[in-house]
Amino acid sequence: MQKQLLKLISVGVRSTYDKDTVEKTKLVNGISLMGVPISLFYAILFALSGYYFHASVFLIGIAAFSITLLCNKYFGFKFARVYISIAAPLCFGLVNLISGKDAGFYMGFIVTIMPAVLIFENAKQWAIVIVGSLMILGLSIVGYNYYPPIADAKFTMLVHMINLITVIMAALSVVLIFKRELNESREKIEEKQKEILDSIHYAKKIQNTLIAHKSFIDENISDNFVVFQPKDIVSGDFYWATKHGERFYLAVCDSTGHGVPGAFMSLLNITFLNEAINEKYILEVDEVFNYARKKLIENLGKEGQKDGFDGILLCMDKAKNELTYAAANNSPVIISDGKLRKLPCCKMPVGQGEKKDPFVRYKIDSKPKDLLYLYTDGFADQFGGPKGKKFKYKELNDLILKNSQMQLEQQSNKLLNQFFSWKGDLEQVDDVLIIGMRL
Repeated sequence: MQKQLLKLISVGVRSTYDKDTVEKTKLVNGISLMGVPISLFYAILFALSGYYFHASVFLIGIAAFSITLLCNKYFGFKFARVYISIAAPLCFGLVNLISGKDAGFYMGFIVTIMPAVLIFENAKQWAIVIVGSLMILGLSIVGYNYYPPIADAKFTMLVHMINLITVIMAALSVVLIFKRELNESREKIEEKQKEILDSIHYAKKIQNTLIAHKSFIDENISDNFVVFQPKDIVSGDFYWATKHGERFYLAVCDSTGHGVPGAFMSLLNITFLNEAINEKYILEVDEVFNYARKKLIENLGKEGQKDGFDGILLCMDKAKNELTYAAANNSPVIISDGKLRKLPCCKMPVGQGEKKDPFVRYKIDSKPKDLLYLYTDGFADQFGGPKGKKFKYKELNDLILKNSQMQLEQQSNKLLNQFFSWKGDLEQVDDVLIIGMRL
C-alpha cells in the first residue's frame, strides 16, 4: 500500500527536473490524492443521508482531483499546478454553496490557499491564487441567498467538525512540509559550509608550506619575533624567506584582498618571488620586485583591478656584511640609539599601478643591537578603542618604541595584547603581520 502511494505521489516526476521541482510535483500530487478520499467520504456520507445531488458533486470532485495526476504525467508540473489551483477552489466553492455555512466547507479554502505558497515561485503567482480563491469563496457565500442549505442541524454539525479536523490536519501537514524543507535546506547549507571550510583548511595547509617556517628564520636571524594574525583562516598577508649562497632573503608582504582571494594572490606572489631568486637567479632586491611586477601584469592583465602586493623584501648578505631592501608602499622602521626612524620606500605596488618606475634598492646602515621592524597595514588600520577609530601608524610606531627595551618575545606578546585590547568586540578588519629582529 505504501509503495503504491509513493508511486502515485511520484507520477509526472521527470529526470530533467531539479530537486526543487521534483518536490513540488510530489506536493501537487499529494494535495490531489488527499482530495480524492475526502471527496469519496463525503460522497458516501451524503448518499447514505439521502442528499444525492450533494453526493454527485463530490463524485465530480473525485474526478477533478484525479485529473491532476494525469496533468502532471502528460503536460508537466507547471500545467498541473495551475489546474489544481483552479479546480480545488471551484470544487470547494460549489460544495460550500450547496451545503451552506453551517457545514463549514468554507474552511476548505484554507487548504487550497496554503499550498500555493509552496508550489509557486514568487509572491505574484501565489497572490493570484489566493485572490482567486477568495473571490470564489465570496461568490459561494452570496449564493447562500439563492440556494437552500442542508436542513439537518445534527448532520451539518458533524460535517462541520469533520471539515475542521481536515483543515487542522492539512495545516499541520503544510507546517511539517515547511519544517522538513527548512531542515533539508539547513542540512544542505551545513554540508556545503563544511565542504568549503574543509577546502579552506586544506588551502591553509598549502599556504603554510609556502610561507617562511619560523625555524628557518631563526637559523638566519638569531633574535626575532613574528606576529601573524590572519583575519580569516587563510591570509593575504604573507612572510616568505629563502637563501641563495650567502644571501638570506625575507619578504613581508600584503597581497590584494584577504581571506581566500588574498590567499590565492599570496600564492601567486610567492611563486614569482621564488622564481626570480631561485630560478632566474635575480639576486638584487629591487630587480626581484621589478620581475615580480612584470610577471603579475603579464598573468593578470594590464587593465582592471590592481592585483599584486605591497611589501618589503630584505636581503642580508653575510659575505659583504650588507643589509639591503626594496619596499613597495611600505616602510620598514629601525630603532637605533633609542630613536625610531622610518626608512624610505617606493610609493607604488608590486603589480598594476599608476607608477611603473623601477624599484629602488635601499641600503640600511645599522649598528649591532639595532632593531628592525617590518609590518603590513593590518594593525594600524584596525578599528577599536573607546571611540572605534583606527589605531594608526604613529601609535603603532610609538608602541614599538615604547616596548623596544624588552626582549623580542615580550615585545611580541605586548603587541598582540594591545591589538586585541584595542579591537575589543569589533571585527578584525585585515590580516596583521609584524616581524621584528635584532641586527
